[in-house]
Amino acid sequence: MSVATAPAAPLAAFRVTTKSRLSRYGPHLGVAGIFGSLGLGLLVMAASRPETNTFAPGLVCFFGALGTAVYVCLAPRRGVQSIELDADGFAWEDASGRHRAGWDEVVAARRTPKVIVNGFVRSASTMIDLNGGRSVVFDYALDGYDELADLVQRLRAGQVLPRLLEQVAAARPVGFGLLSVDHSGIEYHGRHRPWGTFSYAFDSGCLVLVPAGDAFDWSDRTEIRLADLPDALALEGVLARFQLPTDPFLTIPPRDRERLAR
Repeated sequence: MSVATAPAAPLAAFRVTTKSRLSRYGPHLGVAGIFGSLGLGLLVMAASRPETNTFAPGLVCFFGALGTAVYVCLAPRRGVQSIELDADGFAWEDASGRHRAGWDEVVAARRTPKVIVNGFVRSASTMIDLNGGRSVVFDYALDGYDELADLVQRLRAGQVLPRLLEQVAAARPVGFGLLSVDHSGIEYHGRHRPWGTFSYAFDSGCLVLVPAGDAFDWSDRTEIRLADLPDALALEGVLARFQLPTDPFLTIPPRDRERLAR
């Protein structure tokens, strides 16, 4: 990976801020707050009513919460700490220093869907695969992560989509991991689906495939995680070249649509 010398003017820059870094440790801080409050309550009870013997458990809860808070403050910085995108490529900084790669070095871009548990983001990342087996992974600890992930996907799609469309126009298949597309249809896990025999939609981080028409059930529905398909935004453009997506609601079996719409 070469260090940047004279990059183009940045299109956008993102970095880990104190606020965004704390978002990674939201659950830890939540637990620390609960046990800290519990510990203080037990210590107050021990002071006012010694016969309750709550001093020792109060200390355990309080110092456990304090230790968690200290860990969050002193935890080592992991992953990409800053990234800048420009027309020629991107530069990023991690624990090993500052690096740069051109868009022509990018092999694929993959984005995992955001997972939220109890109001806290637990995972969301984007991987940029580079030639030579290298890769760069950045996640939601970067301030403005969603904007960054969208921008990376758009720039990558703009780079490869014209070439992919030329390839399929020349009757040559294009591959997106286990999914391939050509002028006759798509193939996934060895099953070929001709154009017009299926409907598709992008829904909840998945490419959803169902038979055309309304004669299908849940067992006929195929969901492919976009995180498993490189360059998913370019895939959207290639599929739309032959067949437009349908409303995600129409990929639900007809007998269940009315119930789910309530």
